[in-house]
Amino acid sequence: MRSSNAIEVVQDEHELAQKVESLLQSPDALAALANSAQQVVKQSQGAIDRTLKSVSD
Repeated sequence: MRSSNAIEVVQDEHELAQKVESLLQSPDALAALANSAQQVVKQSQGAIDRTLKSVSD
């Protein structure tokens, strides 16, 4: 998720608060992060089924 820019990693609650505030003040950045995360979820759909199929074959 990091390489897809779909997640923000923070070290503590202070950094989390700063990141949330920053995202809330920048709708474009928030939308970009949300869009990237949604793309990662879409790409991962069916991963369990594919894994189980490869193990059972």
